[in-house]
Amino acid sequence: MTPRSKKSSYSVPNLERALEIIELLSRRPEGLSKTEIVDELKLSTNIVYRITSTLIDKGYLQRDERSRRFHLTGRMMDVGQAWIDRQSLVETAWNEMLALRDSTRETVLCGTLCNHGGVVLEQAPGLHPVTMNIERGTRFPFHATAPGKCLLAFMPERESEKMIREIKLDRHTDRTITSKEKLRKEIKAIRKRGWSTDVSEIMEGIHCVGAPIFGRDNELAGAVWVVAPSVRLPEKMFKTTAVVVIDHADRISAKLGFRGS
Repeated sequence: MTPRSKKSSYSVPNLERALEIIELLSRRPEGLSKTEIVDELKLSTNIVYRITSTLIDKGYLQRDERSRRFHLTGRMMDVGQAWIDRQSLVETAWNEMLALRDSTRETVLCGTLCNHGGVVLEQAPGLHPVTMNIERGTRFPFHATAPGKCLLAFMPERESEKMIREIKLDRHTDRTITSKEKLRKEIKAIRKRGWSTDVSEIMEGIHCVGAPIFGRDNELAGAVWVVAPSVRLPEKMFKTTAVVVIDHADRISAKLGFRGS
């Protein structure tokens, strides 16, 4: 039986029990019957039945009809692989992020898709006395950020259109795109030129320039972008900055195994 940690006042008992069942099965590749799970974890038969039924419905468990034993499915591997892929992206991108940071002297970030938007995976802090600091794990919307629009532009077009139909275009500043038709035009322009911008769209006085990162099977892996105060990264510098960002994004893609479309 797995030792149980000190209970938190915010714990969810059935979630804890579900995780205990998953962890137990991860150590028992031969699988376990309902009775064996009950005995191992000292849970009631009813609780085990309800939790395993839910995990089967969600695709995380399967039950062999002959032996009546539960096994983890490939869904758990998919979840684990997503974490591994993110770690691989950061490890691969890091040296290029530092090189891009040294070239621009501004904060450089790397991020990837996360539900109906994106998430910051890592940052290389800028070299100026006053610079941007965006924590790992920070979520960003598709429509109001350079990385968000970049991800939206370079994912498969059918998926991009589905996202545009589903997302809510919240206004963050006076320059935020709040029209889906305008967003579609912006995404089309980004696909054509190969880079994206944020012109004080998520926060007043902050500009960004981003470019996509692709992986081994030509799939979109994420984005890399430069973020800076608008006085240091005015719109007139976007094109020249984009050349540098794209160069480093392409280097990261090549390291990930991308060989071009």
